[in-house]
Amino acid sequence: MAELFRSTAAAAAMLGTKMLPCGLLWKYLGLNDQGEPRTSFLDNGLFRITQPRSLNDPFEMKPRVLLDRYSDEDWTVARERARRSGMFPSGTLDDKLVEGLFLTPLPRHRAEHRGVVVGFQPNHPFFAQVGTLRRVEYRAERVSVSSNDGVIRVAGHWLVEGQDPPVETLLRKHPDWAYEKETRRIVPLVRADGVIPSEAGKDAVYLLRLPETAVRVLILGARIDDKQAEAMVRQVRHQNRWGHLRVFRARLSESEFALTFDEVSAISQETGEGIG
Repeated sequence: MAELFRSTAAAAAMLGTKMLPCGLLWKYLGLNDQGEPRTSFLDNGLFRITQPRSLNDPFEMKPRVLLDRYSDEDWTVARERARRSGMFPSGTLDDKLVEGLFLTPLPRHRAEHRGVVVGFQPNHPFFAQVGTLRRVEYRAERVSVSSNDGVIRVAGHWLVEGQDPPVETLLRKHPDWAYEKETRRIVPLVRADGVIPSEAGKDAVYLLRLPETAVRVLILGARIDDKQAEAMVRQVRHQNRWGHLRVFRARLSESEFALTFDEVSAISQETGEGIG
């Protein structure tokens, strides 16, 4: 399982108040190995499905592993199951019974404004086929994996043989990241339409082809070179399949600590300035 794209409230708030369309999902694309913005999707429609160890938070997908003891999450889930069972009508739980009945088994998860941001239509039919959009949770405790009495639990839930780990392992980040209010779409790597093999210590890159109609907006970073910006706009305008794509150029505000966005229909070869 891996992440196709993310959307953050912080980014949406910044982007949505400066003349940009609202209600889209955004994916930031940085620079390639040649130091150029990653816009190859304009030619092939492929977007990366990012593996867990390639995400920006080094603590993501690295759970605490507990052997022969239960985690706090194990107890939380077990106590909730006990309350729902109706076995404790008074509401007072006996941890010995909770352990014996609900724990012990019965016998038997940016390039300095020089990249681009892509905006997707969230309700496009294609996305209903490639996983569920989920909110990231922000907690100081890392996801726990415990092994006790022959049972493995992840985030408090039993892991049955052959079963995928709970999706919680892909959706927890430290509260320091909470300002993002991030959502993620989790996609199995087997859904990839192409793979760039790993080399020189780099992870393999898994690519998923999205229909052009799912891509609605392209934002060029404020520090993208003018010649690069001109080439990207020309690349869009010369392909009929991107006729619906709205292109914006980000610029530093002259009066605020913020970005402004100018919609671009062409780029002047002489000045590099957007022409509406």
